[in-house]
Amino acid sequence: MHRSLREAVEHLPARDLLQVPKGSTISNAFILSGVAAHDLYHAGQIQLLKRLSAGE
Repeated sequence: MHRSLREAVEHLPARDLLQVPKGSTISNAFILSGVAAHDLYHAGQIQLLKRLSAGE
């Protein structure tokens, strides 16, 4: 799923980043920024769990 999203964003014209999808109040760029932040949050959780389990 992540790979598919990256490929879709890679082919997204820059002008489309500033567009606000119908029925939304925020831009595509803001949505993608939120997706990236969410992904990083979970990556951090995984790293923390790895460190905690290594100390057992």
